Amino acid sequence: MHIHMSTPRLELWKIEHSFANETHCHDDHYQITVPVYGTCAFQLENRQHALKSGEALIQFPSDRHSFHIGDGEGVIVLQVKRDIGELWELDRPWEPAMKQEVNGEELLRHYREWTMALCSEDRMEPGFIEETEAGIMAYLAEILQGNHSKVSAAVPRRKLPAGADPYLERVLEYMHDAYRKTLSVEELAALAGMSRFHFIRSFKAQTGHAPYQYLLGIRIEEARRLLRSTRLTVTEISLEVGFSSPSQLFRTFQKFTGMSPEQYRQH
Repeated sequence: MHIHMSTPRLELWKIEHSFANETHCHDDHYQITVPVYGTCAFQLENRQHALKSGEALIQFPSDRHSFHIGDGEGVIVLQVKRDIGELWELDRPWEPAMKQEVNGEELLRHYREWTMALCSEDRMEPGFIEETEAGIMAYLAEILQGNHSKVSAAVPRRKLPAGADPYLERVLEYMHDAYRKTLSVEELAALAGMSRFHFIRSFKAQTGHAPYQYLLGIRIEEARRLLRSTRLTVTEISLEVGFSSPSQLFRTFQKFTGMSPEQYRQH
């Protein structure tokens, strides 16, 4: 049985029971293969690997590989576009350890959550796919070893350090004024007069946050203010601060503060 879900930068697979594929490669993707029960016989660049449950094997773009599993065995496969460095705002290619241990049960649980989210009505909400991608990449940053850092969920500061790029100052000013709108990275990069990739790197270097995470932080900070100072409902607040539904506010608020909006109001 195969279950396959995709976003613009990610491919998610769950493959169970007897399966084998031909030797192939992905020119534009890293692949992360993890048996979640049973084992997996994997061939990578003509070398054999007998993967046990919870043992992740990382394939770089253009690595030739194939694998097979038997009855009662299953794997989770995540394919991430070559620009994974951009998703993590790295200034160099991602360099992961080829083989590493992960919690297979936890990965399987998260996979179910991701597929349910991508099948839900929320997928049509502005920014939902980008938010889901960011969540998956944050999880991978936590469980995998490599030259990347964990994604921060802290609420961002409004001001940049002294001597910061004045064009980025202008972008921050615009984001704080227009946070209720649907803002794209392309729009913000154009405002800064930079390419998309250079803008993401520069923004993260100056603020400590990816642009979309920074925007979410602005919205959550305003939601916190409204919860403290008004009697608006959570639904009203979600629309007031730029979320398209209360569920989107709830997920993001929980991630940033560790509690629900209702719990925060009662705190």
